[in-house]
Amino acid sequence: MAQAVQANKGKGTNDPRNMLPSMPNTRAKPSWAANQPMFVLKGGGAAAKEEEDNFDLVFELTGKDNKKTKKVDQATTQRTKIKKDREKFRKALVDIILQGEDKPFNESLEGDKVVGLEQQQKNFGLTGAEKDVLRYYYYIHHGIDTEHVAPMEDSWMGNIMSFVGKAQRGNHTELLEDLEDEIREDYLLSVKKAIVDFVLKEPREKEDEPEELPEHRQELAVVPKPWEKSFYACRRQIDRSLHITNPCMNQVLELWHKTFTQLRLVDIHEFQTKLEPLELKEFQTCCMKHIDAARDKLIKRWLSEIQHIFYKGHKQKQIPSEHEADQLAAFYNCAANLMTSQLQSLGLLSMDDYTDLWQPPTSARAYEHSGFILRFVLDDDRIKFEPNFDDFETVFLNIYDVMLKVICAIPRIETKLYSAYEGETLLKPCILPEILAAHKSKVSEVVKQEGDGPLKHLKQFDKYKFIISKQADNDIDTFLQEEHTFDEYARELRKFKQFAEQIQFKSVRSLRLGMFQVHCDDLIRALTKRTEAICERILTRMMDNHRLGNQELINDYKNIAEKALTLPSNTEQLMELRAFVEKVENETMVTLRSRLEQSRDRLVFLVEQTSFTNHDMELNAEVFTWETRMPNIFEEHRHNFNEKRDQFQENLKFKRDQFVLELEGYAKRVEEFQQFGDMAEVPRYLSKAQKLHNNLEAAADKVEALNNEEEAFGWPTTPYPQRQQILTTLRPYKQLYEQTVDFHRKYKEWMDGPMQCCA
Repeated sequence: MAQAVQANKGKGTNDPRNMLPSMPNTRAKPSWAANQPMFVLKGGGAAAKEEEDNFDLVFELTGKDNKKTKKVDQATTQRTKIKKDREKFRKALVDIILQGEDKPFNESLEGDKVVGLEQQQKNFGLTGAEKDVLRYYYYIHHGIDTEHVAPMEDSWMGNIMSFVGKAQRGNHTELLEDLEDEIREDYLLSVKKAIVDFVLKEPREKEDEPEELPEHRQELAVVPKPWEKSFYACRRQIDRSLHITNPCMNQVLELWHKTFTQLRLVDIHEFQTKLEPLELKEFQTCCMKHIDAARDKLIKRWLSEIQHIFYKGHKQKQIPSEHEADQLAAFYNCAANLMTSQLQSLGLLSMDDYTDLWQPPTSARAYEHSGFILRFVLDDDRIKFEPNFDDFETVFLNIYDVMLKVICAIPRIETKLYSAYEGETLLKPCILPEILAAHKSKVSEVVKQEGDGPLKHLKQFDKYKFIISKQADNDIDTFLQEEHTFDEYARELRKFKQFAEQIQFKSVRSLRLGMFQVHCDDLIRALTKRTEAICERILTRMMDNHRLGNQELINDYKNIAEKALTLPSNTEQLMELRAFVEKVENETMVTLRSRLEQSRDRLVFLVEQTSFTNHDMELNAEVFTWETRMPNIFEEHRHNFNEKRDQFQENLKFKRDQFVLELEGYAKRVEEFQQFGDMAEVPRYLSKAQKLHNNLEAAADKVEALNNEEEAFGWPTTPYPQRQQILTTLRPYKQLYEQTVDFHRKYKEWMDGPMQCCA
């Protein structure tokens, strides 16, 4: 549809026949097709009535925007006679077109409104402006014969349909036919409207109110133009010296905007679409791959395409010849400036995008990337970040330097075109240090702010600080150097076992804190391992003490068994063994059973804490085996005791009889001393007496031993008075023999020894 036609200005424009109604800007499907109009137009005939059935003028009126009619200046009395005649002719033509033969025509045309119009206003209840609109559209539809209007060209329709895809053409054939009919109808309506607008056009506005031109346009309106020669001279100079207008430059510019305008040194979309957090090394490698790929694209594609453009331009003589050195240098400097500008734009946009990856100005997401893995690692006696925040900042900021380095390493196109080129070899895009510093400052600030979350989370491990600082190891060293009970060891072991379980099962292993995905697995494993090592040391000491206690218990059982089963060689040993076994049964076994219960308790505790070797299993089994063996050992001891007791009692009886016979022999030998009377045999008599005396003294010990055995067996003791009687009888003989021998020894000294005078 054509744009709305504005109302005419000037004399007589208040006449509704000279006003041009405006069409709506957009075409709406007429919903009035099914509604009957509230009025009937006169003089239409059957054909007109049939057309009216398909056209609703009221809808055209009500569907139109309600615009205020512009007021026009009615005071125009200075028109020439020619213009007045032309105006009368146009008014008469409009009156004939719009009102038809039924309306009485006012030839003077001085009244504001005609009688027929007033009558129709009364009939339909419409204002004059609304009736003008109805008449305007009615004539467009019915006043112009369609046969005399040129139809729409088929080539135009074909061009329109070419914008519709092939798939839509095949699937929507009927819809396309309807659209084609609608387009042709719109075209015919537009042509008819243009014809009516041409007839009703008021040219006075342009004639009466000439458009005011700006100064530079007024200068151009001067004829003849005095600056024509200088203009063409300047134009030739520009064509020769202004290389930016060269077609080659246009192609270079077009190449960049068509192919490389979306190129970025770092493709942040890859990081925006990732779901899993990145390792810092992985991020750095990925960025370097992007930068290398962009560099290869610039060198292998961009420079190659530009090289091809200049080769082609050289053939078409669009590039200055080599004989015009200054022009050629200026041309390539222009190309270098253009390429530098493009590289500079690439660098700035890449840096902006890269900065937006960390600090997006507007984004619905909290972060434009999937996050970075930050590990908590136990380093000797402290916890460190791996990588640390300095590493993150260094890698993030280094990308800016690498991008700047890449765009500053692109060669000039002359190096590709001329092998003997000796000028500057690289393009020099300029990115101000202030811009680079601003980008880096933003990223550094982001890293600093995002580091607060991991630092706060690190405080969750302060409760294990004594384990981290190895204070727990030192405390355990001191604890193990001291003597403690098994329960004290067990209490300490349980404490560290609880710490190990808390660290391993209650600590958060991974969580997102800002831009960092904090992984605590390594720290948790290290703390758990260190705590378990402390538990292992305590458990080792407990196992050693348990083994030692079991071994001592086994040794005590063995010693008791060996001694209880020992066969005594005399009554004294028999009595001692009986006393020992009685003490063991009444006292020692109670203590051993208590120690065995402690061993059992230790075993029950240790079974839940550790695994036992075969040797430990055998040792534990042996301890409890001895407890079951002891009753049999005591029973065997009693059997041996009874046998030995009977044996020793019989032996005692035999020894007593032998001792009586021995005493009788001693008595007979004493009686022999009555027969000795030879003085020369006195020393021999003395020797026999002394020997017999010694035997009698030894017999006293035998009497004591026999009495002890008798007491051990509960027998009455035998005094053996014969020994004392024999000893009493022997004593005089022994004294006589001793004195006689002593006299003979002294007599010899007196007779044979030297004489000494008494002073």
